[in-house]
Amino acid sequence: IIRRASRHLWDLGIREPFLYRLTGVVAGTYSEAYPELKEREMKVARILQGEEERFLETIGRGMELLEEEIHTLTAGATGVFPGDIIFRLYDTYGFPVDLTSDILVEKGITADLEGFEREMSKQRRRGKESTERFQAGEDADFIDGILNDFGPVSFRGYDDLELTAEIGKILKEGEVDSAGPGDGEVRVITRETPFYGEVGGQVGDTGRITNQDGSLKAQVAHTERPHTDLIVLRVKVENGVLRRGEPVILSVDRERREAIARNHTSTHLLQAALRRVRGDEVRQSGSLVAPDRLRFDFTCFSPLKEAEREKVEDLVNGMILRDHPVTTRVMSYEEGIKSGAIAIFEEKYGGMVRLVEVDEVSRELCGGTHVRRTGEIGLFKIQSESGVAAGIRRIEAVTGLGALTYLREIETIVEEAGGIVKAEPHQLPARIQSLRDDLKSREKEIERLKLKAVSQAADDVLDRVKEVGGVRYLAVELPGLTPPSLREAAEKARGKLQSGIVVMGSISGKKVALVVMVTKDLASKYDAVQIIRSISTEVGGGGGGRADMAQAGGSNPEGLPHALSRVESVIQELSHR
Repeated sequence: IIRRASRHLWDLGIREPFLYRLTGVVAGTYSEAYPELKEREMKVARILQGEEERFLETIGRGMELLEEEIHTLTAGATGVFPGDIIFRLYDTYGFPVDLTSDILVEKGITADLEGFEREMSKQRRRGKESTERFQAGEDADFIDGILNDFGPVSFRGYDDLELTAEIGKILKEGEVDSAGPGDGEVRVITRETPFYGEVGGQVGDTGRITNQDGSLKAQVAHTERPHTDLIVLRVKVENGVLRRGEPVILSVDRERREAIARNHTSTHLLQAALRRVRGDEVRQSGSLVAPDRLRFDFTCFSPLKEAEREKVEDLVNGMILRDHPVTTRVMSYEEGIKSGAIAIFEEKYGGMVRLVEVDEVSRELCGGTHVRRTGEIGLFKIQSESGVAAGIRRIEAVTGLGALTYLREIETIVEEAGGIVKAEPHQLPARIQSLRDDLKSREKEIERLKLKAVSQAADDVLDRVKEVGGVRYLAVELPGLTPPSLREAAEKARGKLQSGIVVMGSISGKKVALVVMVTKDLASKYDAVQIIRSISTEVGGGGGGRADMAQAGGSNPEGLPHALSRVESVIQELSHR
């Protein structure tokens, strides 16, 4: 319903969220039967506004493509619009199928929905096949075979960042016995490992593999976890030979792991701070924990205000300064939940879970790696807060040395900006405001000169007025005008005509703009919307408006002369109705 209404508003020329303004009217009308509507009026309005904003991003490109396809394909001749095109509009551009179908019905064209379903089925099959081929480069059956043959891999990386282990398997297009510098990247499995495999939002470890005599040097580029019980190292041998069955020394990049731990613990502190500021509506819905940054997605129906963002940042840094101990315990899932721990709804937990507790701050079920005390984090700084989906917000932040680097970058930018505008850092706001005011003044002068030029252009083409069936009309191209300027010129020409029809077109880059203006005495018979729709197909577009004014856009500049040449025949057709 929202999308269909937005589409009709689009046809009326409304290019911004509008429906959410009606929330109060609807709540007032139905509040007697549904009193909760008044209580949730603002929340509903925010959600509705968000839906409209997202759909408006889709509809512009989708409408343009749909009109293009209607014009270029043989749909008009066969009466059937191909299902693969409906699927492309849906899959590539996010254009809803029901909206496509509605538009086609209005134009007397049948939508091939069976063809669309066939394409959807193909996509589902492709998606299923891709998810069944796990990160280790082999399919799920192969992974099961490794586990049956080799058994589970024991992760020792909570306590040890270096240990000696025997090479269990080497994989390169199947299983091999050895790998050297010329073999490229191989996958290595050991019975126990200090390397954390990427899972739960935390990236995988990197590090090195060596041996006792130093003859072997290999780089661990990434660590994968294609299965709960399987940790796989992606390895490139630099020197020596990696052999199955031989003992090696596995060493995690300590500095990188510590940076990841700082960021991971910070996500727990961040969630606790957000819940204090916004309440229990905040729940984690996703995360990324990398060595250089963290990303935290959470449920929340409106952006954080500047004061709220600062409060969250202050709360997290306060938790860091108080140097709370961070402890972990392994227990049953039921025990963890009973203890008040937060669990991620979408996460799959086993019978036994790991509870990470920041004393007096938070308690979460989490298998990731963490600092031992919050003071190790050093500094927490939010970089951005944004919306990623309906009711889902995202915070990106940095910690420790990453936060220091970020602040230094900001300092450098401020200093460079000051140098450009010749102002000290503390003078920048006033200097920028001054420059902005000057720019606005110049823009107004430019706009005044443009309007003067548009007015002159409208006067210059009045000698090209023609007449058909007793109706005066003007159909001309005015090069290089923006849609607003084109409307201004058409309005000016219509005023000079007093009685008649004005059709103007302009090309800017690869885009075409068309506008139709009809004087009020003729609007009831010569509907501007009918005229614009009849000629806009020539430029690969579509449009709408009112009986006295309509506009359209298109992507086929070569078609503009044809569109303008059709005006006379369209007026003749309307004359005989």
